[in-house]
Amino acid sequence: MLFKVVERDTDTHARLGILELNGKRIKTPVLWLGCMLKYKPRPWKFFKVHTIMVNAYEIIEQKIMINSIHKFLDTNGLVMMDSGGFQLMKKNVHVSPTKVLEIYKQTKPDIGVVLDYPLNPLDLNNRMKRWKKTLKNTRFMLENSHDIVLMPVVHGYTLKEIKRACAEIKDIIDPKVVGVGSLVPILKYMKTSTILKLNGMNTIKFMINAISIIRK
Repeated sequence: MLFKVVERDTDTHARLGILELNGKRIKTPVLWLGCMLKYKPRPWKFFKVHTIMVNAYEIIEQKIMINSIHKFLDTNGLVMMDSGGFQLMKKNVHVSPTKVLEIYKQTKPDIGVVLDYPLNPLDLNNRMKRWKKTLKNTRFMLENSHDIVLMPVVHGYTLKEIKRACAEIKDIIDPKVVGVGSLVPILKYMKTSTILKLNGMNTIKFMINAISIIRK
């Protein structure tokens, strides 16, 4: 994987760049189109879609047999596969990082997301416990990834938590790519009194500042 910064904003750390991965080249920023594996039509058959995101949870839940995700989707573009951490949390399903790695090795996505545990805004007292489990999975999966490009994920409801999470990820590896996790609950619950009191700022400002910290 190679990422080249073409232009950078010094205030927000926003960047224009070029990502090269597995012989494919795309300009960033880019929108990853979420796709349900068994749903049709395939938008990339009709429009210029070069980046697709799918979910390992679907493969586990529906027992889909896939030897190559690119052949299954019939695409030459980049494919990122999420671990399904959010769906697993919602449905209270346990899947091991070993199982997720097996799926990545079999389906061969361009990027596989580390099995993470999104923070539950209704259970703020246990957020550190969930983050420690994510860190444990991160270390295990990176040590056993072989040639799979894995993306660790940062979680936090305060900028202090985001900074600490970044430091703890860097203690394991200097990652080529990093995901920002817990976005769905952040967007849904940030305006509630508990999280707002923790955070001290509105949703958009928090997300901009969090991404700025991660990009440093």
